[in-house]
Amino acid sequence: MKYIIYILLLFVVFSNEAFSHNHTIRGVVRTKNGDGSVIPSATVRIANTTLGTIANSKGEFVLRGIPDGKLKVLVSAIGYEPFSYEINFEHTDGDELEIEVGMVETNLTTPDLVVTATRSEKIYEDVPVKVSVLSSKILASTSSVSLRDGLSFQPGLRIESNCQNCGTSEVKINGLGGQYSQILIDSRPVFSSLNAVYGLEQIPSNMIDRIEIVRGGGSALYGGSAIAGVINIITRDPYLNSFEAGFNQSFTNNEKSDNTINLNTSVINDKQNMGVYLFGMNRTREAWDATGDGISDIPELKVTTFGARAFYKPDYQSRIGVQYHIVSDKRRGGNKFELPYHLSDLTEAINHITNAGQISYESFFGNYTKMSTYVSMQSTNRDNYYGANQDPNGYGTTDNSTFISGVQLSQVVPYFLGAEHIITAGYEFKYDNMSDKLSGYNLYLDQITREHGFYLQDDITMTDRISLVLGTRIDRHNFLDNFVVSPRASLLYKPWSTFTLRTSYSTGFRAPQAFNEDLHINLLAGDLQVVRMADNLKTEFSQNVNFSTDYSFSIGDVPIAISTDLFYTHLDNVFVLEYVGLTEDNYLLLERRNGNVAEVQGITFELQTSMMNNFSFVAGMTYQQSKFDKSYAWFEEDEVIHTTDKLLKSPNLYGFVSASKYFGKSWTLDMSAVISGPMFVPHFAGGITPDGSINTLNRLRETPAFVELNGKISYIVSSAPFIEIGVGMHNIMNSFQTDKDRGVTRDPYYIYGPVRPRTTYFEMKTKL
Repeated sequence: MKYIIYILLLFVVFSNEAFSHNHTIRGVVRTKNGDGSVIPSATVRIANTTLGTIANSKGEFVLRGIPDGKLKVLVSAIGYEPFSYEINFEHTDGDELEIEVGMVETNLTTPDLVVTATRSEKIYEDVPVKVSVLSSKILASTSSVSLRDGLSFQPGLRIESNCQNCGTSEVKINGLGGQYSQILIDSRPVFSSLNAVYGLEQIPSNMIDRIEIVRGGGSALYGGSAIAGVINIITRDPYLNSFEAGFNQSFTNNEKSDNTINLNTSVINDKQNMGVYLFGMNRTREAWDATGDGISDIPELKVTTFGARAFYKPDYQSRIGVQYHIVSDKRRGGNKFELPYHLSDLTEAINHITNAGQISYESFFGNYTKMSTYVSMQSTNRDNYYGANQDPNGYGTTDNSTFISGVQLSQVVPYFLGAEHIITAGYEFKYDNMSDKLSGYNLYLDQITREHGFYLQDDITMTDRISLVLGTRIDRHNFLDNFVVSPRASLLYKPWSTFTLRTSYSTGFRAPQAFNEDLHINLLAGDLQVVRMADNLKTEFSQNVNFSTDYSFSIGDVPIAISTDLFYTHLDNVFVLEYVGLTEDNYLLLERRNGNVAEVQGITFELQTSMMNNFSFVAGMTYQQSKFDKSYAWFEEDEVIHTTDKLLKSPNLYGFVSASKYFGKSWTLDMSAVISGPMFVPHFAGGITPDGSINTLNRLRETPAFVELNGKISYIVSSAPFIEIGVGMHNIMNSFQTDKDRGVTRDPYYIYGPVRPRTTYFEMKTKL
């Protein structure tokens, strides 16, 4: 680590190109082909520099510290064509320039800039890799308090609840479980396996600028575990002096309180070369019992998050970034909450403290070279209790630390072999230390992983209509005997300006190590259920093929955009969990083994439209099929082996709808829905069924389909200062699982459908 710090210090010392002049650019960003209305939050930046800002609520922007020379101003915004403007301050009178930016609306509300697809900022329309973006606007319109709430409103993604007792959940991409996805924070894989167990509820929405999702193999850039795809959480940067506060009071089933308060502020100096963004969230949720058995089905939750993101620009071509956040997560499910854990009939209780931080440095050298280096770290300490029937042995601890460092160099080659090339090369090192102890049950896990990754990519622009990305990554993992090579190839072709074709081939891998689901201790029928690794566990490999289209057109004055994505994933040596009996201590034992082959294939469809600037609509739907080539044992009892060839808890059909209707300048109606088709879910014996009988059978059950309908109406009380209030309801039709198990011996993993019942809420937001 000390060498990385030395490198950072050297680059700061030798970045001696001070701001040679203090030129200023002022301007207003407006709609060109509409009514001339301003465009707030448009991104304004100077190409090949670190200079940038965003437009305020009036569409106004100011860029300071502009050097002499010929420069290009780039402006981008969601739903608009990119705008560029060339200036030359050596031949411009005065130190200040005012420009009027007119942007052309487009039918497709795609993101303006994306970074996840190629590890560099690019306009989405020029990227050969299909990227979806969840904006902060969608998080606000759906009243998403945390990351978990918002991810359902993206095509190909599903949120799956996995435990009645503790409320753990996972995000699935194209039907593959959370362990197949790589979650990044600002493009860094600091979100560890332990963080993934409960972390979706720990990241507040006011921390997020946008979320970029790349469906399909991402190991060529981000290493192992990126088989299904990559979810990159881009946190907010300080651009303007601002203050925001929000309050959300919800009532689960109209009876139990769920209260969230969030605050954030941004401060930037007059020279715009230094700024800091501070954010905080506090959430308190009461436990809720859905079945009347005195045992919670939604756990008690107390989450506090605080963090900061800051930057300093030594000169116009370099930037130092610092980020830090701390999370306290306390949750408890079960009964007899007033008693110590071991005096209750059933309790799962987990207390987390997570500290995470990052230091980064980036610099442009001339117009064609960019270098970046970074160090990221996280430390999580977890105290937990898993036990039933006043068991004193259920106490345990988990300590996890992660360290990531890397360096990346990008070189633009303006003309070589008839095309423009952006060559990106980098090295990344990841260290993860996991120590999980449940001494009362004599269960221990000590795992240290080290992964060295070297990647090389050529982003080739052949013509305005054709571009190609070729890349590969070579990983050295301490659990593997050999290097792993993960190639990728992606092609973009635009037959005409409103129609884009993309296709890609990629590979991925998962090393034979403990994953997030292994770090969640299971209580089944009141007994402990544990996971171990098979002695001869092999690396899991994947091959992925995607073919996607973006097509936009108009019917009269109504713009319409349609996107499709055909996907196919082939898994070799796929990891499966098979029941192997009881341990010497009489625990239910599952072993992670290699299956043979699994395949997932399907199509995702997305539709967007808007009308007269007062109505917007977006919907996404995925149809897929997934299965193993051979059956595996999901449970074994009394010499009877229960087998299946299905990927469990994976419906063939799922999707979302989101619409907003604006009434004048003050009223807004937001409606949304999350749709999930039938799927097969394991149901283990031992619990009490809704009719009062004891479930004596272990079986796979096919669930019903669900539609979770949500609605909110909001009103802007004041525009200066901005104050907005809203009332709404999640799961309006109360589409909620009705056949949950009851009692201490219930199967808490027999859970499916929406994560909450009908929930009413009131919210208020203010901005200065």
